Amino acid sequence: MKYFDKFGNELNIGDSVNVPTKCDDIWEHEFCGVVIEFRFGDAVVEDGDGDCFSVECDRLEIESTI
Repeated sequence: MKYFDKFGNELNIGDSVNVPTKCDDIWEHEFCGVVIEFRFGDAVVEDGDGDCFSVECDRLEIESTI
């Protein structure tokens, strides 16, 4: 199965992504992390502290590698 970010870019394990703030998110903060797996249609993103969060793929933004 293929997964895509909010701009239609294909997501893969190992991609660096931005997770923007969402107004109804209980944490209400944005962060950057790495996709470590896909579970139940969501991406599991590990942040810089090693914490993992399940995030809807269409919320993610792949970080530019340029």
